[in-house]
Amino acid sequence: MKTKFAAVTAAAVTAVLTLSGCATTAPSTSAAATGSPTEKVWDPETWTPTEKIERRMTEADERERWYESQLARNAAFLGISNPPAVTRRGWATSRQEQARWSAQCMTERGVPATYNEVMVGVTYDTPPPSQEAAVKLVSWTCDALFPIDPSLDQEFSDAQLRLLYDYWDQYAIPCLEDHGITVDTSQRPSKETWLAAFNTPERISWWPVQDSIMGLTDARSAEVSEACPVQPPDSMLFGYSE
Repeated sequence: MKTKFAAVTAAAVTAVLTLSGCATTAPSTSAAATGSPTEKVWDPETWTPTEKIERRMTEADERERWYESQLARNAAFLGISNPPAVTRRGWATSRQEQARWSAQCMTERGVPATYNEVMVGVTYDTPPPSQEAAVKLVSWTCDALFPIDPSLDQEFSDAQLRLLYDYWDQYAIPCLEDHGITVDTSQRPSKETWLAAFNTPERISWWPVQDSIMGLTDARSAEVSEACPVQPPDSMLFGYSE
């Protein structure tokens, strides 16, 4: 059995995963290839953002406090009572970079792992009970050594949520449909309704890109996700650039 762990990020809501929590991917019948791949060149960088997002979490001391709190939070989540001291090696500048590095880090520490580009996470065999604690410690250590930049791991603001909705509506859905993927918009909430419910128990679970590519082969998902990613570029969504 394979276990997939998401990169540690509260903002990666499109993956429907939280803080090193795991999920297994099951086939879905919601995605349907209705035609051959498009000949049009789709590039998310060409989409014109509808909101200007200012980068957050830029002060050094604020970033270090965030890092220490994340270490403690992740350790508590994984049941690690006495996590070892680690020296951070820098900040990952994207979830993809962090997940790739974590897969390599875990493999080097005796837990064979691979980077899953569709889920943007790390995949490895579920360990037997006798090794579960050791594997969790390896996972925690690798995330601690090279965490995601705090600017990319903040809860979405209202402006970011509006931007995300507009991106789906104006770019991602047309992109998916041009790639022969049927997108069910019959239950699509209005932007105002979706945003108002987002940070409440009544959150509306509408993630058109992820929902639409579920059930595709990994190769096809990777192909479509490259042209129609689940969210706009970090420079647009987080005001982030190296």
